[in-house]
Amino acid sequence: MIVNASPLIIFSKIHRLDILMDLCSALEISKSVYSEVVIAGTEKNIAETRDVQSLIESRRILLKELTDEFSSRSDKIRHVYCIDPGESDTLALCLQLRQKEIIIDERAARLAALALGIKPTGSLGILLRAFHAASVSEPQLHTYIEEIVNHGFRLSPSLILEFWRIFDQIKSKKL
Repeated sequence: MIVNASPLIIFSKIHRLDILMDLCSALEISKSVYSEVVIAGTEKNIAETRDVQSLIESRRILLKELTDEFSSRSDKIRHVYCIDPGESDTLALCLQLRQKEIIIDERAARLAALALGIKPTGSLGILLRAFHAASVSEPQLHTYIEEIVNHGFRLSPSLILEFWRIFDQIKSKKL
């Protein structure tokens, strides 16, 4: 599955990249996401960068390059939807590899994905999938949400309420 920078950063910050890796047999990233996460993270001496780099070196995260055609499409996507290069490259990579789903958090990029016929799933959606797969418990979810917020990632109150509403639906089906 193709993943953008913020989910990689979030899961590395809470020391749970394994959740992403367990739910996806392999993750694929664009070179711009690599630059944003690994290169910039190394320059800023962010310890979690090493975890992502290690997964790339072991080929559990695959680094993919855009063709000229899809690099051009990325530029168009970036301008039309007013999103960052990493996000537009991630969406263009999804189109290039003919993937139907993407892991991406930013609202504008998620809307762009929908407009391009790609189903976006965010970091919180991944946590819900992990709970549904019984690889994460309810108390762990509470801890992870708290850690995400404590690391400075913005989660609106309405998003958190929606997360727990969906969680309750999943939980009631499991009982």
